[in-house]
Amino acid sequence: MFGAFKSQQVGMQLMLPVLGFIPFILFLVSGQQNMLPVHNMQGALYEYFAQRILANSAWMLIGSWIVLVSLAYILYWINIRFDLLGQRTVLLSYLFLFFTTVPLINLYLFPAGLSLLCVVVGLVFIFSLYKKKNPLPDIFNAGLFCGMAVLCYPPTLFYIVVFVMAIAWLKQARVRDFMALIIGLVTPVWIAVGILLLWGDWPYSWAGFVQWFEIRTSWPPEIPGNSTLQLIWLVFILLTFPMVAVMARSRKDLGRRIISILSHFSWLSVALFLLFENVSFEIWSFMALHLSVLYSMAILNSRRSWLSNLLFLSFFVFLIVFQLDIIL
Repeated sequence: MFGAFKSQQVGMQLMLPVLGFIPFILFLVSGQQNMLPVHNMQGALYEYFAQRILANSAWMLIGSWIVLVSLAYILYWINIRFDLLGQRTVLLSYLFLFFTTVPLINLYLFPAGLSLLCVVVGLVFIFSLYKKKNPLPDIFNAGLFCGMAVLCYPPTLFYIVVFVMAIAWLKQARVRDFMALIIGLVTPVWIAVGILLLWGDWPYSWAGFVQWFEIRTSWPPEIPGNSTLQLIWLVFILLTFPMVAVMARSRKDLGRRIISILSHFSWLSVALFLLFENVSFEIWSFMALHLSVLYSMAILNSRRSWLSNLLFLSFFVFLIVFQLDIIL
């Protein structure tokens, strides 16, 4: 069974959307919409989004599932395109699903989820810079998607630092490279500002944008779902992370650089969650990128099959327990 998940079998690829939909089915069956709130909906774009999409829980769940499965398939393509794990496997996509659905983070149609989708597409362009002769179009495209991510979820603005560092690590960076990134970032933002000015909603939307960066005063930060289960899940990640970090080493130079880039998304996500009042636990989805890569590599690199199976089986156990908690 576990060998099938580690392979590149077509059946396992087709099972991705099925497994990814299980938590959403349980939400619909149980009738409990135990979901993350968006802490700040001020601004014309966010109010429109809330009124048209988030008011309908069924549409929101279906949209969230589409976004989540799309992310899983993009990660699968990243592994194939850049040989991230050293072998063609669908394991990375499945572990990403486990990391994101187990903690009841089922709101990927919310601003943070849409922003993550834009960021991941931007990362595809960034990873393509490695040993590329003409990188400027890819850098501009990465900046473009980063700008769209900022429009969806303003705290994403801080991740531009990771994109800048990634350019410096993946190529011999020049000033024009960073200028192309900034121009790409500004382009969608400039268009959105122009539209808001025409509508006359600019002051209101600007006030909503600024509110995303209010310094946190409430402690401890709110964590959704069953607090006991959440604590067990987080303790499990913390206990296994050192072992996984040692085992997860790519044989490829590009793979090691990609893991280093993704690691900065993790610590920056924690910093944003602790620093800003309106950044809630949905920021976990950004951390899941790095964690899913590390755990995938650890499972594949483990010389002891029982350890590999135990790690993978633990995700099934947590997935089942958390979903039973929704029903019961």
